[in-house]
Amino acid sequence: MDVSTHFIFQHKVFNVEGSYFSANQDGSEPYFSMPMGDSIAQLDFPAICEEFSISDDCDDGQLLRVVDRALKYVKVIRPNDSIPNELIDGSASWTVEERHGLIARGRLTLQLIAWISGRAAKEENIIEVLDELEKPAVKEKVRDSLEKLTQQLGLGVGGIGEVERRIDAIVHEMSYIEALRERLMAIYKIEGMVKKAAATCNKRMSAKDSAERVTVLLPYAFTKLGSEFELIDKLNQNFVDILKDVDGSIELTREVRDEIHCTLKIWDDLVSAWQEDGHSKDIDVASSLLGQTHRFLAENYPIMHSW
Repeated sequence: MDVSTHFIFQHKVFNVEGSYFSANQDGSEPYFSMPMGDSIAQLDFPAICEEFSISDDCDDGQLLRVVDRALKYVKVIRPNDSIPNELIDGSASWTVEERHGLIARGRLTLQLIAWISGRAAKEENIIEVLDELEKPAVKEKVRDSLEKLTQQLGLGVGGIGEVERRIDAIVHEMSYIEALRERLMAIYKIEGMVKKAAATCNKRMSAKDSAERVTVLLPYAFTKLGSEFELIDKLNQNFVDILKDVDGSIELTREVRDEIHCTLKIWDDLVSAWQEDGHSKDIDVASSLLGQTHRFLAENYPIMHSW
């Protein structure tokens, strides 16, 4: 096992069976948890280092700093696990589906057509765009556009292959953005379920209060979440610039990808709860979901007032 790509610790405390690293909900503080009889001992990193005489500059001390950074990308790390790819080569440590790549290609093709036509790309149904791309006439139009793009990039005759290679590289990175966009859509669906839950328990004052507060905080949270996708979409409007500096574009896309991924990760438990019980007619279940959502939003998306 390669020490440079895995969390291989030397101290025996890290090899206790069932032990793992995790962080609190907002990811601000990492912990090491290990079984002790019928309970789980949870130690923060300064306590580990003090208790077991682990210095900052020893191998284990340095690896703990890597764990701290890695917990941005994964929820749990166990000794001997692989170090997330984000910290090794910048690629994603999680996977996407084929449809995400197809959607990314369709969205990028819209930008290509917009560049050729000189008009801003319209917000269209990507699935319909993908169907259109299969038509021979549209394929020919895209091919002509690639030839013009080749000239614009100064690649000369026969440079279409290079243009396609660059587009493929961008599409690969953007497929992760599309997967994250799909997760965002799942978060947006909470709003409709909140309204139904509020109606279910509208005679319970505590639930009614939670619903009212959630109704105020949820749009604010949605605006903040959407702004991160608006940023990457705006960057991709500069189609020629993207293909001129593919490496720089990939680096920037990965930075945005990681920011969005870390932001959406804190929603996972709440989304799962609503997906499981969001359509329940049980007053206690609906009230509990509203309370959980209110606490989550108040903690992570408080509306700050200026006085």
